Amino acid sequence: MLDKPFESVAAMIGLQKRITPRDMRRTFQDLCREAQVGDLVACSISGRETAAMQQRYSTFLGNEQERGSAK
Repeated sequence: MLDKPFESVAAMIGLQKRITPRDMRRTFQDLCREAQVGDLVACSISGRETAAMQQRYSTFLGNEQERGSAK
Protein backbone atom coordinates (compact mmCIF):
# COMPACT_ATOMS: atom_id res chain seq x y z
CA MET A 1 0.00 0.00 0.00
CA LEU A 2 2.80 2.44 0.82
CA ASP A 3 5.39 1.11 -1.66
CA LYS A 4 4.58 3.72 -4.32
CA PRO A 5 4.93 6.74 -2.00
CA PHE A 6 8.25 5.38 -0.73
CA GLU A 7 9.49 4.89 -4.31
CA SER A 8 8.35 8.39 -5.23
CA VAL A 9 10.10 10.07 -2.31
CA ALA A 10 13.25 8.00 -2.85
CA ALA A 11 13.34 9.13 -6.48
CA MET A 12 12.80 12.79 -5.51
CA ILE A 13 15.70 12.80 -3.05
CA GLY A 14 17.93 10.70 -5.30
CA LEU A 15 18.15 7.73 -2.92
CA GLN A 16 19.94 4.84 -4.61
CA LYS A 17 18.91 2.26 -2.05
CA ARG A 18 15.46 0.65 -2.04
CA ILE A 19 13.58 1.24 1.22
CA THR A 20 10.14 -0.19 1.90
CA PRO A 21 7.58 0.56 4.60
CA ARG A 22 8.45 -2.81 6.13
CA ASP A 23 12.06 -1.69 6.49
CA MET A 24 10.89 1.22 8.61
CA ARG A 25 9.26 -0.84 11.39
CA ARG A 26 12.44 -1.02 13.48
CA THR A 27 13.35 2.58 12.72
CA PHE A 28 9.95 3.71 13.99
CA GLN A 29 10.38 1.86 17.29
CA ASP A 30 13.89 3.24 17.75
CA LEU A 31 12.82 6.82 17.03
CA CYS A 32 9.87 6.55 19.43
CA ARG A 33 12.16 5.32 22.17
CA GLU A 34 14.69 8.09 21.47
CA ALA A 35 11.88 10.68 21.59
CA GLN A 36 10.71 9.12 24.87
CA VAL A 37 7.28 8.28 23.49
CA GLY A 38 5.52 6.02 25.99
CA ASP A 39 5.20 2.33 25.18
CA LEU A 40 1.41 2.41 25.06
CA VAL A 41 1.42 5.35 22.65
CA ALA A 42 4.05 3.76 20.42
CA CYS A 43 2.07 0.49 20.35
CA SER A 44 -1.07 2.42 19.47
CA ILE A 45 0.57 4.31 16.61
CA SER A 46 2.35 1.28 15.16
CA GLY A 47 -0.56 -1.10 15.58
CA ARG A 48 1.46 -3.48 17.76
CA GLU A 49 -0.85 -5.19 20.17
CA THR A 50 1.71 -6.29 22.72
CA ALA A 51 4.88 -4.97 24.29
CA ALA A 52 6.60 -8.20 23.17
CA MET A 53 5.98 -7.34 19.53
CA GLN A 54 7.16 -3.79 20.12
CA GLN A 55 10.38 -5.12 21.63
CA ARG A 56 10.84 -7.58 18.76
CA TYR A 57 11.03 -4.71 16.28
CA SER A 58 13.33 -2.57 18.40
CA THR A 59 17.08 -2.25 18.13
CA PHE A 60 19.29 -0.43 20.57
CA LEU A 61 21.57 2.38 19.59
CA GLY A 62 25.10 2.70 21.00
CA ASN A 63 24.26 5.82 22.98
CA GLU A 64 21.33 4.02 24.65
CA GLN A 65 23.65 1.21 25.69
CA GLU A 66 26.20 3.70 27.02
CA ARG A 67 23.56 5.56 29.06
CA GLY A 68 22.23 2.27 30.41
CA SER A 69 25.70 1.12 31.42
CA ALA A 70 26.42 4.45 33.08
CA LYS A 71 23.35 4.15 35.28
